[in-house]
Amino acid sequence: MQSLMAAPYNYSQGSNVVAQVAACNSAGCGPYSTGNLNNNAVINTVAPQVSRPTEVSQVGNSQFTSIAWNLLNSNNQNQNVRYNVQSADTNMNGVINWTTIAQNVQSNSYQTTKASAAVTQYFRVQAIGACAPGNWSENLMITRISRPDAPTLAITKNACSVVFTWTAPQNTGGANVSIDRYNVSVSRRNNFQGAGSQWTSID
Repeated sequence: MQSLMAAPYNYSQGSNVVAQVAACNSAGCGPYSTGNLNNNAVINTVAPQVSRPTEVSQVGNSQFTSIAWNLLNSNNQNQNVRYNVQSADTNMNGVINWTTIAQNVQSNSYQTTKASAAVTQYFRVQAIGACAPGNWSENLMITRISRPDAPTLAITKNACSVVFTWTAPQNTGGANVSIDRYNVSVSRRNNFQGAGSQWTSID
């Protein structure tokens, strides 16, 4: 007797599945079986799927970040789901080269190292159920931007006014990152005490 174990995970939970079999040789295949078309099986377990991961905010200047996700479907066979996590930091012409950074994670979150400024990170998660793994989640894309350096300031004056001019810093916070605004503050010279001065914002 010949047998084949199949896991039709492209079907939804509760689907009724029937099968037919044909024997084949060098001359071709014969007719399909017909005797068991009324003998159906019900799919009780489907592969677990996860949501698109999100980044969990970090406090301070931590070099680590955490991503978290949710299990989208669950049943009795998927109560002890584990997860695989992949990341990438390059996207060459739409092709992402994934690297597995964690396997068999038992929680729905994972902590990893932050990328440097202006580097785009990608993350995706796969759930592993009792019978088979699910599909990879949608991608999470994170682009890091650092704070810009200080502008170069020049002060000129005439009889009626003081003019402040500046040039943009060379380091704007990352490649292809633009400065979108400036904050300007002034302090009276006779009150100037360095870092402890009382500054007044004028813009």
